[in-house]
Amino acid sequence: SGLRAAAGDMPAAIAQMRASVAAHAAAFGAEDANTVWQRLNLATLLRNAERWDEARVELDRTLADASRLRLTGAGQARLLSMDALLHADAGRHADALKTLDALLRWLGPDRPERVRAERLRAQSAFALGRLDLALQAAAAAAGQPAGAR
Repeated sequence: SGLRAAAGDMPAAIAQMRASVAAHAAAFGAEDANTVWQRLNLATLLRNAERWDEARVELDRTLADASRLRLTGAGQARLLSMDALLHADAGRHADALKTLDALLRWLGPDRPERVRAERLRAQSAFALGRLDLALQAAAAAAGQPAGAR
């Protein structure tokens, strides 16, 4: 699926990933971690293909199934990151900020994922006209104190 996507054949990549999700569900069960992560991969692929509504459906199902699993911090971060991205893609920046707040609580201060989360937080805050928060998040993404220039 990844190779087909890299070659620009998104319909084939998506079809192959859907088949992979179905195969994982048949082999492991719909709520097994293996299936959940394949569904997250499908949601990511759909997002990359700009098929926002389908990506949201897959992610919502992934989130529901994942809520019954015991996830690591990294796993939770992957889910929250995709949730925040899809909220921002849909222009629901307030929802993106709520999700990013939860994500930043999960991430330790030295995790590289914080940079991406803070960048998206800055973009969503800016879109909402919350310039103070946008500047704070941009500074955090750059690894600077909030008042630094």
